[in-house]
Amino acid sequence: MRNLENYYISFMPKKQFTIPAIIGVFVLVIFALIVQSQFQDSSSGMKMPYVALNMVLRTQMVITDNKEYLENLEKKSGMSRKEIKKLFEYLSKNQTKAEVLRNAKDEISKSIKEIHNLPSDKKLDFFAINILAPYLTIVVNNLDVNDEDEKEIQTIFAELFEFPQDKTNPLLEMTEGTYRYNEGGSSNLSHKYELNDYLKKKGFYLDYDNRRAYANIFRIEHIFCMEEEWKNGEKISIFILKRIYPNILRPSLGYAPAWHSDVVVIKDFFLDLAKEYKNELKDKMPQHPQKDEKANRIRYELAYKDLNGSSLEQIEKNLIIQTAVHEAKHRIDEIEMPSMRLNLDLEVSAYLTSAIAGVYPFLGLRKLIEWTDAYYRSTGYIQLKHLSIELWSLADKSLTQNYTEEDLKAELRKIYENYSTIQEELNFIDLSEFEQRMLPIILSYL
Repeated sequence: MRNLENYYISFMPKKQFTIPAIIGVFVLVIFALIVQSQFQDSSSGMKMPYVALNMVLRTQMVITDNKEYLENLEKKSGMSRKEIKKLFEYLSKNQTKAEVLRNAKDEISKSIKEIHNLPSDKKLDFFAINILAPYLTIVVNNLDVNDEDEKEIQTIFAELFEFPQDKTNPLLEMTEGTYRYNEGGSSNLSHKYELNDYLKKKGFYLDYDNRRAYANIFRIEHIFCMEEEWKNGEKISIFILKRIYPNILRPSLGYAPAWHSDVVVIKDFFLDLAKEYKNELKDKMPQHPQKDEKANRIRYELAYKDLNGSSLEQIEKNLIIQTAVHEAKHRIDEIEMPSMRLNLDLEVSAYLTSAIAGVYPFLGLRKLIEWTDAYYRSTGYIQLKHLSIELWSLADKSLTQNYTEEDLKAELRKIYENYSTIQEELNFIDLSEFEQRMLPIILSYL
């Protein structure tokens, strides 16, 4: 077990006070609003000791009334302002990581006893949120749970998720693999995938990463397709996932794990992203301006072409579609061109495809330009430089000549068809099969 250093909660008042004074004032204010019994649960159903554990292991917490900080914490954590106040009260009483961890481990023991007295229809969610989630957070951070609780968690998992008794429990195999990994050994991704096979049957999905010490259980909100065969036994599943308890998520709109059929889109990010684009249209300036005024104008006008007149809800949904197309193309390219899986060409292919086949061709072109420029700066690949020049020229031309969506898609298709991969100088796969077979599945979400 890794040594758990003390973690002192930071306070950021408007005026300078000593920490004891801050704690006293803050607690008195909160006590006027919230009674002791209320801060044990958040509206998600996750108990406060677990919420606190998620927060202190994922970010530096600051107890403050600073508006900008609180707004950012709301976005990052999925908590309401009221829940954040409850969290602050809790952390003002438990100011070290060691205390927060000890309380969470004690609460797991209580939750294990509690679940046995719950109605059958309440057990699954309670287990996922208040037992399995904190347990995996502790394990992935190379901390420990007492042996008796750990064995009971494995048993309850097997019962609730209907795991055969004659097989080795994938939850046990995955957690033991994590312990081995943190001792310098190796872990097998197949255990995580097998565990997810059981979670998916009950509407849950686990994102778990040993290297980043990250764990989160999502709810599957929408299924585009499940184990759809593409060719030669290779399959694809596409899910929209939604956060179900306070946790700071990895900053990824979606992902397609290497050598696996699953493709996921994380819904939680898209409303805020849509709001950012709305603000951009209002301000007539890209979210992250460059020094080049012409570049800023082009980037803004590309977004304007696709987004002007759309409601926030429409933009959110269309951005989800755009991301699903992008991530699905990763999976299909992996099947069709395995040698391209771990290089930059895979991203060029996915960005071009989402611009051609998605609902936002102009914004899709802008995203590809931004990605290409960023990776050219970091890698120096001359092919990315040539691609960037071509894309900027097309963007300018599409605006000055007032291209329709179909005009732009036709030009982007030419770029796609003529692209030669960096490492092997190969063409991308023919896009027609993807458009005929995969695109209707994804667009059904509209």
